Amino acid sequence: MKTTRLLLPILLLMVLSCNKEETRINSRDEIFTGNYSKMMVNRMDTMLIGGYNQPVCFDLDLDEDGSPDFRLTSEYWGSPGLGLHPRAQILSLSPNSLINGNLINDTTFYHLRADTSYGENWTPVMISRIHIYSCERTEPNDSITLIQPDQFEVSYFTSDESIRRSDHYQADTLQMNYESYYYTDDPIYSNDTILYNYRSYTQSCYHFPTDQIRYIGIKLTADDKERLGWIKLGLFDDFKLMIIETALFR
Repeated sequence: MKTTRLLLPILLLMVLSCNKEETRINSRDEIFTGNYSKMMVNRMDTMLIGGYNQPVCFDLDLDEDGSPDFRLTSEYWGSPGLGLHPRAQILSLSPNSLINGNLINDTTFYHLRADTSYGENWTPVMISRIHIYSCERTEPNDSITLIQPDQFEVSYFTSDESIRRSDHYQADTLQMNYESYYYTDDPIYSNDTILYNYRSYTQSCYHFPTDQIRYIGIKLTADDKERLGWIKLGLFDDFKLMIIETALFR
């Protein structure tokens, strides 16, 4: 009798668990990342590695109609003054090729860091000013130099997350990687003082998580029909793209 009483709750939990799992099926209005039911899948397992000022591109045709929908690019750019900088991008190749994301108020904060040093016999006086512009606040008293409303940011999904037709989508060209660079103005001389100005720019917000695998939600629109899907990929060294697969609702 005691065994029967124990089995009944266990069986009930198993039934509820199965029912819950069965409700998470892909539909016209909602799909779940990594769930291949009713999805047209194209597996690629391709590594995209660009060169110095030589972008390498890879086009994705999710609906296999002969016209590519999205383009992924990889490169590192720069100059002797700015150094080398990685870049990875995703581009919509058609106004009907939409990327899942959100509209945000993109804020640029300004932080000033100053340092003073001295030459031999306390002269010259060397003042270094580092002007830091970033999407993240460095100190509580940092000022705001710019607010750009309705800026589009990509949503990066993990496995078994919901992509809905009612989400926000946009056709755009978007940089995916973390980026930081700085340059130096010409020094300013005044009597026994030398002023150096360094300007640092950092984009550390809303970037693709490095060394991880994520899904980018997409929506294709054609002939009054909207089809949900995803692009599964990884970003390494801030510019190397591992393209794993694409999937589109049938």
